[in-house]
Amino acid sequence: MISHQTSSEKKLEHYVIGLTGNICSGKSKAAEYFEQLGAYVIDTDKVVHGIYKKNWALKYKIYQRFGLKAFNYKLEVDRKKLSRIVFSEQKENIKDLEKIVWAYVGKEVDKRTKKKKGIVIIEAPMLYESGISKKMFCNITVTVSEDEQLRRLMKRNSMGREEAVKRISAQMPQFEKVKLSDYVIENNDSLDILKRNVQQAWMFLYAKIAQHP
Repeated sequence: MISHQTSSEKKLEHYVIGLTGNICSGKSKAAEYFEQLGAYVIDTDKVVHGIYKKNWALKYKIYQRFGLKAFNYKLEVDRKKLSRIVFSEQKENIKDLEKIVWAYVGKEVDKRTKKKKGIVIIEAPMLYESGISKKMFCNITVTVSEDEQLRRLMKRNSMGREEAVKRISAQMPQFEKVKLSDYVIENNDSLDILKRNVQQAWMFLYAKIAQHP
């Protein structure tokens, strides 16, 4: 998918990079900085939001698995309600939702990246969980310390410590994502430092691309 040969054996001039991080890690801000450097960014959260609105086959599958409580009165997927269901009940809910949604997301991401040149960043919270990391040229994880992550989440979502810990614990452990990554961006300090770390990651990407046959 990332760098392969056309029928004329000429390499496509585009490289698709996976960018992930757990909740409140700052991956979206990192993606914004990558975009400023010239990358084309696809936010899979926005892709999912669009699919929720337009794809009735997906809506029906969500209804079959999670019932009407995941919808609003207009029979639209209510992301907040669905999120509460997924994170507050059985852990199997997360895996079930990933399985349902990512079959559609993967197709949409493939379609959007086909004609793009240069570096394409796929911002995906479920990069490893969904399996799309295997299609990437390389993968980057944005990390944050546990204390800072908890502080940010409690402040951003106006939630108590117990609920925030539960939400964080429901995700794939950060250290596991780090082990699977080609590069790690730390985000424990100011936005200026994050921006500098993204610039260093950009240099890493170009060096890796230059070494690619």
